[in-house]
Amino acid sequence: MSTSRYRFGPYELRPAERLLLREGQPLHLRARGFDVLLALIEQQGAVVSKPQLLERVWAGVVVEDNNLTVQITALRKLLGPRAIATVTGRGYRWNWPLTALHDDVEPFVRHALETGAARRRLCAVLGGDGPVWPRLVERDAVCALQRWSHMREHIIEPAWARWRGRPLETAPQHLLCCFDSLQAALDCALQVQAAVGQRRHTREPGRAFALRLALSVDELVIDEAGLMAGTALLTMPQLLRAAAPGELLVDGLAHGLLAGRTDLLFDGRPWRGERSGARSEVAFRVRRVESPTLF
Repeated sequence: MSTSRYRFGPYELRPAERLLLREGQPLHLRARGFDVLLALIEQQGAVVSKPQLLERVWAGVVVEDNNLTVQITALRKLLGPRAIATVTGRGYRWNWPLTALHDDVEPFVRHALETGAARRRLCAVLGGDGPVWPRLVERDAVCALQRWSHMREHIIEPAWARWRGRPLETAPQHLLCCFDSLQAALDCALQVQAAVGQRRHTREPGRAFALRLALSVDELVIDEAGLMAGTALLTMPQLLRAAAPGELLVDGLAHGLLAGRTDLLFDGRPWRGERSGARSEVAFRVRRVESPTLF
């Protein structure tokens, strides 16, 4: 499966189109700078020597090292000083976590995209589950079902409606909802966890229902009937398993889009998802500034 795009923080690099996007908007980047950026990103954290970069970007042209330095400086100005690390005596290394995206899809999906029967859309995917659900059912299945129905009707579904989410699953062990706005998805998740947290305090120990939530950003394929497909939908169970009851996690791309734009704090932790095969990614626990406790 060939990599066709790369995401890092709020940015997306599209080699085939020679585009660098920030939150979907194209950025101005000169041809040499684009080639340097692509060469570093393709190595995904490995050191690339100056001779290797000069040979790839200025193939067959004799240039001084200063030409490379100028491009590195321009990229750091555009992406931030920490994006590219200088490894003294060796070269440069890409420093940001990467998500490699693949456009290889099933033939019927490709046909639907080409004919307009389906479209791609960048969405925020909010997933959740109740890790204590099996234990509650084992104790009293009728009571557990009544409690879940009340929570769904009075907390979860009203929050989804308020923040204009499109629910896909509403089972106690598989909640899934998509949003056009990352901020709306985040606000929805915080509202749900706050309400569930308040209810937990009124229950006797061992009988409280706890949710764990996770927020991911991905480009989904959506057909005319509103059915959706995408990597984030497949990897949501793995991301949720990295969360503890009562927690909200966001993936690396969501964190890159939210960091510095909200009054929340983020704590990183590794998780392993299908996006990266055997390589661990980093998810971030969301917590409020005013309180060190879980909401």
